[in-house]
Amino acid sequence: MALLAIKVVPPVSACSTKIRVEGQLTGSTVRVLAGTTVVAEAEAKSASDLIDLLPGMVLQAGQALTATQTLDGDTSPPSPEPLPVQAPPPELGFLAVGELLSCSECVHVSGSLPGAVVRVTTAGASGQLRGESDLAAITGQVEISPPAGNDEQLRVTQVADACGLSGEAVPVGASSAPPGILPAPRIELPLKECQTVVRFNDVFPGATVTLERETGETSGCVAGTGGHWGVAPLQVGEQIRIRQAYPSCEIEGLVSDPLTVESAQPIPAPVFFGSFSNCAGTLAVILRNLIPSARIRLLMDGEVMGIGEVPPNATVMDIPVEGLPAGAPLT
Repeated sequence: MALLAIKVVPPVSACSTKIRVEGQLTGSTVRVLAGTTVVAEAEAKSASDLIDLLPGMVLQAGQALTATQTLDGDTSPPSPEPLPVQAPPPELGFLAVGELLSCSECVHVSGSLPGAVVRVTTAGASGQLRGESDLAAITGQVEISPPAGNDEQLRVTQVADACGLSGEAVPVGASSAPPGILPAPRIELPLKECQTVVRFNDVFPGATVTLERETGETSGCVAGTGGHWGVAPLQVGEQIRIRQAYPSCEIEGLVSDPLTVESAQPIPAPVFFGSFSNCAGTLAVILRNLIPSARIRLLMDGEVMGIGEVPPNATVMDIPVEGLPAGAPLT
């Protein structure tokens, strides 16, 4: 089975301890290489996965990272466009911190250095740790325990121990408490069978969002006003509900009206994005109108180039390619 090339997702710095890869088949063995040296290896849990560096491995600025996937004895070509490792900055900048409400159980941060640990502490002299997260990207969220108190002052700091860097603490205060009864979030449509991601909006920052299915519940804290949960494949005809709450403050929310999962048939055809997709020398083919977590086959002149998988929260995907002849018919 021919496999499509996969990509290393930027940014990656010399402080990074995890690397995100995309496009691989779930269950394949993914290897990330710096030149010819394997620096990370793991079995893919999804088509968008974070992989820890192998023990003892430290990235160096200027290294070029590529990745491959292997399944059933077949290995994909390496990423055609290597990703350079960024040099660490001389100092860490300030973080941007999202809205923090009293009773919030997590908070959104952006502007972190890839590989830095973001910590939330109390504002007092003791600086009691309330939560921390090892962020592989420049944005993410940090769980807070116990949740933010009414008008409480907290501090958010990023630390990159691998590079010996520590940023300035950013003060953040918890604003007004949410209302006593929370409205239900809104599930984004469509809901199709075999779908493995459910997206939602209209969330109060820091609330616990719970997705109700006939087979059980999926829940967690959401730092922004929207998000998504990865789920087992949806079944046609089943009903989905959603609610939000601040459990530690005993603030409950309304449950949404049920939405019914529809048949995925007919499966929509992928659409090539832009007229440049089959230009000679292009390093990526961009597809849209995709189903999250679906497998795709890319064909050139009727011959299968390889198989890949759509990331679980994507409907648009760029597929790394190399050596396309000019005008080659792609499907």
